[in-house]
Amino acid sequence: MCTSDLPGEGALVGRMTPHVMEAARARGADRDPVLRQRLAHLDMMERVFQYTSVRNAASVASGKPGVSGSIVKLLRSDLARLGREVGMEVLGAHGLVAKSAMSGGTIQHFALSSPYTSIAGGTDEIQRNIIAERILGLPREEAADRDRPFREVISGTQATGKSGAGKIGRAHV
Repeated sequence: MCTSDLPGEGALVGRMTPHVMEAARARGADRDPVLRQRLAHLDMMERVFQYTSVRNAASVASGKPGVSGSIVKLLRSDLARLGREVGMEVLGAHGLVAKSAMSGGTIQHFALSSPYTSIAGGTDEIQRNIIAERILGLPREEAADRDRPFREVISGTQATGKSGAGKIGRAHV
């Protein structure tokens, strides 16, 4: 199976358990009690993700989406990390081989593409802020530069001193 035959990034989030279970059986790792608990946890979290996604789709269809999309996004990121960890744990050293006979490269492809889920659609931190402000009613994070134009925002990449004032990317030494 070549990489173009594999599902797109994120397509396996919520559907990794069958692939991981197949690899665990092939290695005989499905008899390890600790790994069995991790596999059960992965399966349980995938089901929670699927039900929450259905609930989110229903709220969007009703015209009242709220912040359930942020919750689904966070669940997706957490599930991607869990699927990556359990999948690579099951493969062990076979996970270093691009097209392991145990997964045809599906688990490795998923493991390599899983970090994008924490970034795509807004970072996990942004989603947590949305949940904190809109669901929990917490105050907005303080920001000293909130009312300043971007060009006036001081960042760590701007030089200091007379010779480098205003030049971005050059540190004054």
